[in-house]
Amino acid sequence: MNRARHTAFELFLFRTGHLFVENPAFLVAFAVRFLFALRFGITELSESRIGAMRIIGRNAAQTLRSFTRGVVPVLVTGIILGYVIHQAGSAAGGTVHVLFDSLLMARILRDLLPLATALIVAARAGSAIAGEFAAIPAMRIREDARWPRDRFQWSDSEIYREVTPHVTATGVTAALFNLILVACVLAGYVSSDVRGSSPDIGQALAYASLPGFREPILAGTLRAAACGILIGLVASGFGIRASEEYASRTAQMYAFHDAIWESIVTSLIFCFALIGTGIVAQAS
Repeated sequence: MNRARHTAFELFLFRTGHLFVENPAFLVAFAVRFLFALRFGITELSESRIGAMRIIGRNAAQTLRSFTRGVVPVLVTGIILGYVIHQAGSAAGGTVHVLFDSLLMARILRDLLPLATALIVAARAGSAIAGEFAAIPAMRIREDARWPRDRFQWSDSEIYREVTPHVTATGVTAALFNLILVACVLAGYVSSDVRGSSPDIGQALAYASLPGFREPILAGTLRAAACGILIGLVASGFGIRASEEYASRTAQMYAFHDAIWESIVTSLIFCFALIGTGIVAQAS
């Protein structure tokens, strides 16, 4: 029994160190690689107008794919949140508006909605990015049996061309998704002021321009964008690591699942830390 407890404790220490020490250290190293790749990209953009237009097109196309991949869950989540707030406000009347105005609404817009956005982006876009990069060696071997099976290394140019569109896409779509959630929540909140009224997006947009709501919406959108950039960078890092450690198709299956799992968990840890740091800083 004591041996079993000791083993479980050792496993807990291993997982804790893996999540909070090993993964951050690896991601710092990958961020350095990405910065060197960006330096290569900036040089390429300054020398070729055609190359610049090609990169802009890739970024726009990937942003569109990332947006369409996650817009349905965002709309469903926003409608549910707006409906809940609408029903709560209609049942409680003016009392809930005093409470929301003074305590809750700013926190929902600044902190809760960016977290909800991060969950959706990590689950939909982040997992897809990690899986896409991790599966590259197996796909290339399937297309060409003569493709070398030794360790596959990404060059700076490949990292720049492949990773930058994903990081840009997750950052932009996270900001857009957060604004969609804001519109849905405000529509439910504003319409609850009149018992029995239906949610009105136009009223919500007018309400969002008020000084007491403008700052939380802007801060929440910026936090969501920062979380999206983190998610894209983390997912790309784990996917590239899995592809560079390719050994066999059997091993690649495990690496594929590990890359997806690690990217989601680590991305959410970073996002919670980012938003939690902002909450603590504002409270102090």
